[in-house]
Order: sequence, then C-alpha cells, then structure tokens
Amino acid sequence: MHDRKSEIIDLVNQRGQVTFKEIRDLFPDLSEMTIRRDLEALDREHALVRVHGGARSIGTIVGSEDLFRNRAVSHMEEKSTIAQKALHYIIPGYIIFFDSGSTVAELARILPDEQMIIFTGNISAALEMARLKKPVIHIIGGRLDVQSLCVSDSCSLDMLNDVNINYAFFGVTGYSERRGFTCGKEDEYRLKKMVIGKSDKVIVLMDSSKAGISSVYTYAMDEDIDMVISDGNLSPKLLERFGQNGVEVL
Repeated sequence: MHDRKSEIIDLVNQRGQVTFKEIRDLFPDLSEMTIRRDLEALDREHALVRVHGGARSIGTIVGSEDLFRNRAVSHMEEKSTIAQKALHYIIPGYIIFFDSGSTVAELARILPDEQMIIFTGNISAALEMARLKKPVIHIIGGRLDVQSLCVSDSCSLDMLNDVNINYAFFGVTGYSERRGFTCGKEDEYRLKKMVIGKSDKVIVLMDSSKAGISSVYTYAMDEDIDMVISDGNLSPKLLERFGQNGVEVL
C-alpha cells in the first residue's frame, strides 16, 4: 500500500474520526481530488469508512449496519442511474444471478414483480426482493461477511455447481487496465469466477469512481465480460478500450 495511504489510515485509527481538513493539513501539497480518491479507495478496501466531511476508523463502527449504510448511500445518484439502465436486461422467465454490492441491491430494489428464478448471496438485495410474489428467490449458503452483508464460501459453490444462469449482474470493487475487474475477498472471487463460467451473459454494474482502482483479486478481464453498465462518466480512453475488447457499454 502506498505510504501516503498508510499515513491516512494511521491518522484515522489514532483519532477514530478525522475531517477532510485534517487530512489536507497532513498533505498540504495534494489536491482535493487526490485526497478524495484516496479516501474512496481505502473505503472500498475496508481500511476505513468514508463519511460526509471526512473518514471514520473501522473500530468506531458499532456492528455492520452503519458500515453498509455508508456504502449504500455513497454515489447514490450514480447507482440509481445504473440500476435503471440495468432494469432493461431483467427478462421474465430467465435465471438470474445477483452478485454482492450496493448497486446490485439498488437494482433489486426496483425489480418488477415478474416470474423468474434468482440466485443471490447479497442479503441486502434479498431483503429488497422480499416484497415480490412471482420470482423464485434462492439465497445461496455460506459464511456471512458482516461488512458487505453477503454470503459466499464453498457452500455457495456447491449450491450453484449444477445451476445454469442466463444473466449475471456483478458488482466490482475496482477496475484497471492491467488488472481488470477486481474484488477484495477470496470467497467472493471464487464465487464470481464460477458464476461467470456458467452464465450466458455477464453484466458488470460499475460507476465511474471505480475506474483506475484495483483490489486484491482479479475475477475477470475484459474478454470475460459482455457488458458494463455505468453512470455515463467513463473516460473516452476507457470507452475505447472496452470497445476494442468487445465489451458493450451502456
């Protein structure tokens, strides 16, 4: 991890909560944009919690509710835009997989009450779909990650081993040209890899803040993905790259 990010983590852990100004004072030569990107990256890596006006240490969070709520409201407008676009690819009668992530949960929130079969380990998405009468919803088994409120381990793989999936909707921690689509947990990585291999169409829901960021595990490269649904703010260079590699961008 970059020394600057390590210093930010140390500061947040020492004080419990710091303001954006306090971080600026520590790094007076950095632009506001760079600091904001650092905080967003550290939040995705679960090294701290990005809050309005600054950041909090993981240790100050009581339980997981505050942590997930913070992630759910981060970039809410972008997530809503992406979910509305993705809704066009929810086809009645299909077998669908919903991955982890708050953008996927937002898609589940606006899902129409139509006949389909849905598999997910995303507990927040499952709760959003509890209002629906027509879909058959399967929650895959495994260990609960209290930070992401998602379930994944060998039990998840066993349950999906003989399942054929039409459309799979994935979240992403980060994307970079070198490392592709990445996530931060080994269990999630294994689950994503397996589902990609069993799906007719692989769709990644990715807001533009995820571009240029990489996490621990690469679960897919461009050639593994059929479509990226984003907020309309991806760079021209990235759009060109996706186009050259056969990835449709919506």
